[in-house]
Amino acid sequence: MDIHFNVMIFEGNYRPIHLKFFNDKDALKTISDNDIPCFKEYANLAFKFTSDNPEDKLYMDGFEFLNDFSLRKDITGHMYVSPSYNKIVLYDGNNKQNPQVPFIPGYYEIKVDLSNSEKFYSWFKIQPNHLNATDWNRMQEEIESIVKGLANTFVRRENAFSRHIHDGFNDLFLMQKIDIVQKHLNNIRRSLKGIEQNPRLNIRKKYKWVKSFEKVIIDTKTIMQHSKHPEKKDNIYSAERYINYDTPENECLKKILLYFIHFSSESLDYLYKLLENLEEKYSTSYTHPNSLQEEIKSVNKSIDVIKRLRSYMQNMYMLDWMESIKEKGNLGVSQTIRMDSRYNYLFKVYRLLHDKNNSLTLSNEYQYFWKRTDLLYEIWGYIKMIQIIQALGYDAKDGWIFDEKWLGKQYLPFLNDDTTVQFNKDDITLNLIYNSEMPSKSEDTKPSKPLYSKSANRKPDIRLDIFRVNEYVGSLILDTKYRRLNNILLNNYDFYNHRSTMEQLGNYKNYPESIYFLKDKPDFFRKGSKPVSEVWVLYPGSDDVSQSIVDKIDLEDNIKFIVLRPGIDTEELSKKLEVVINEKIQYVSYGSV
Repeated sequence: MDIHFNVMIFEGNYRPIHLKFFNDKDALKTISDNDIPCFKEYANLAFKFTSDNPEDKLYMDGFEFLNDFSLRKDITGHMYVSPSYNKIVLYDGNNKQNPQVPFIPGYYEIKVDLSNSEKFYSWFKIQPNHLNATDWNRMQEEIESIVKGLANTFVRRENAFSRHIHDGFNDLFLMQKIDIVQKHLNNIRRSLKGIEQNPRLNIRKKYKWVKSFEKVIIDTKTIMQHSKHPEKKDNIYSAERYINYDTPENECLKKILLYFIHFSSESLDYLYKLLENLEEKYSTSYTHPNSLQEEIKSVNKSIDVIKRLRSYMQNMYMLDWMESIKEKGNLGVSQTIRMDSRYNYLFKVYRLLHDKNNSLTLSNEYQYFWKRTDLLYEIWGYIKMIQIIQALGYDAKDGWIFDEKWLGKQYLPFLNDDTTVQFNKDDITLNLIYNSEMPSKSEDTKPSKPLYSKSANRKPDIRLDIFRVNEYVGSLILDTKYRRLNNILLNNYDFYNHRSTMEQLGNYKNYPESIYFLKDKPDFFRKGSKPVSEVWVLYPGSDDVSQSIVDKIDLEDNIKFIVLRPGIDTEELSKKLEVVINEKIQYVSYGSV
């Protein structure tokens, strides 16, 4: 496909780098890290965007923090540039009159929207000057570690609970294995079919004495035996060739087949008992019949999958040539197994099922976000808030990895927009909401999603809705900014883009309303009361910004800037959150007096 635009990045006086673009966003995941253009932190950077069509637009992470009159805002509020032969400066450390703040180390995506609605994607990387592990590496590691830890704790707890409510017929880890089979079944079938049609084999010789007049094969072993046994002059020691299937690969295959057959029987026993239990509950239950019906449908689907698996394995095991294969004790893996994709695939699935730890893995959707540093910081910030809330003694009850719909799955779900995790402690309920847009009208709200806003800024990264005995008592809004504080505050009242960032934060605090907030309180108490009393801005590091400026914004606007990055103790943040929750509850309780 011909691309009629060009993007070049200039680093100091070096030769410009022409970025390579893809029209499929998923293709970005396949780029080797070594092939992503990399620039040092604090390097002077600029870029040039040219195109045959002046209506094309280029978007880039971090545009909202730049000071350049070439930047425009589209109808959604995102900043872009049009094609031009002029350079756009990203950072120039030598320009003291118009200082720019260097980009934080990480990955930055560039998107080009063509006038014909086609979209193209690329990115570049800012490498830190220091050599130690970068924040985004540690955020990725923490996300994997924390999410798996939270999920495994939830699984163990729910497994014990589910065994009780399902009369012992719920083995979540066995269900995870069944889910693995379901994902791999078609490739298992193809691998077995390929082996059946062309198994690994070799040709061997079996020697015996035969009459000399028979047509025989004569080799060095024949001659040697004749010299040793002259008395057998009327016979010949001859080789008979035969096909040998008893190879290391097939010995391994036979053990895998036996394991799958045993696993199928065990799984079917469990699934039939579970099905019987669910059907009995469905026939007598007056609550959640649709949910039970879905469970029954899911179990029947699993039964069908395991039946097919057993059929494939048994048919293979019953082939005539399988009888000649010795049963193997320990499952050693030869190099030829790894080189033969058919055998190797079966071995890999066997390893997945045979793994007693059966470790959970993250959804493949995370792979793209490992390199989107700003979005990675959003996800990491949300997960850290889950930990902080749990540290206050709240129990995660529902939502995301704590949703019972996920139980029994091998892959941890991705953190999608509108994800809500619900926490409970005594009579208090907290809903932690990720990247959810508030409606613009009150009639589109409901008790569980009580906020609306008439502002253009209605989609904060994180929101905490607080309830006491099902009464909505207020919210805390948090926004993540993977930027230096200078980027947000520098010359705030001079530059339009910087002003819009602070304007966004102010809109998060001033515009949200709720018909459920203080709805049973007297008018004089409701007057002037807002469901959102403050906004927290989470950012990764401190800068040379006067503390007096930060304190002034906190005092005048109730916008608090809080440093949060890997390795920082969150105890102080936890205390601040507890104070906010208690103040919200006390305020509403006071209004009831």
